[in-house]
Amino acid sequence: MEMIKSNELKSLMMRDQLVMSQTNGDAFVGFCEESIEFPPTYKFDNGTDTYDSSEKQRIPSWTDRILWYVSPQQMKFCVDNFLENGAPLKQLNYSSHPNYCNSDHKPVSCIFEIKGHDVSTPPPVNFAIPSEWYCREEGLFEYAVTKGQSTSSWDWIGIYREGWNKISDHLTYVWADASLGNIKCRGTVVLPSMYVPKQPGTYQLCYYSAVEKCFLGISSIFEVLPSRSENATESFEEIEEPEQYNLGGPNPEINEEHYVEDDEYPEQGQDANEVE
Repeated sequence: MEMIKSNELKSLMMRDQLVMSQTNGDAFVGFCEESIEFPPTYKFDNGTDTYDSSEKQRIPSWTDRILWYVSPQQMKFCVDNFLENGAPLKQLNYSSHPNYCNSDHKPVSCIFEIKGHDVSTPPPVNFAIPSEWYCREEGLFEYAVTKGQSTSSWDWIGIYREGWNKISDHLTYVWADASLGNIKCRGTVVLPSMYVPKQPGTYQLCYYSAVEKCFLGISSIFEVLPSRSENATESFEEIEEPEQYNLGGPNPEINEEHYVEDDEYPEQGQDANEVE
């Protein structure tokens, strides 16, 4: 307590459990945290600024923390090296809020400055604008992977309704072809009608990398039109996610004629529909 009162926080942080665990590689490896310059945020008597005065008299500690992590893919696209490690963000503030007394913790907050990658930098995966799609009919799309881009058999391509805001918002997804980027660069995929949205509207395709844990490419917005079937009803049910459609390996739904030879890779950033 005396060290807290005398503001000897750096000496106390040397014995912080989280700091020691990170240093030893036992927890949160690769995560960053700004230096803490505020007193321990736990444990207080409820409704007060007094550290635990109960019989237990718990030792004050920094149990409320904010750690951050930048994926390797985002590091690759970084324009300016904000920090020594090249991260595209920097933490401007890290503080506690001692005036909040409705808990035995004191909340903490951060302010970040985030640098987006240069929009002129082409993504590793490019989608050709899908041809017209109709509800309850097969859908076709084409995509290209930059030569040398690392891919995985666990990569997938999700179908998203326009306005999505998180990775899990996909209506359904298909497995990507892991050979793209290494053996081949472009493929044309024909989706069975059950994978095409049942509601007309605007959608996007997104390529998710299981290795990079982020999107490597996002298509432009395209429209799914009402069904042309004479038996189509005017009301459309919400799409139900079918069993995922596997595009890896030999598959009759992948048109091999649309793949280009290894020496016909597109230039970095060239769209799939520009490759002859």
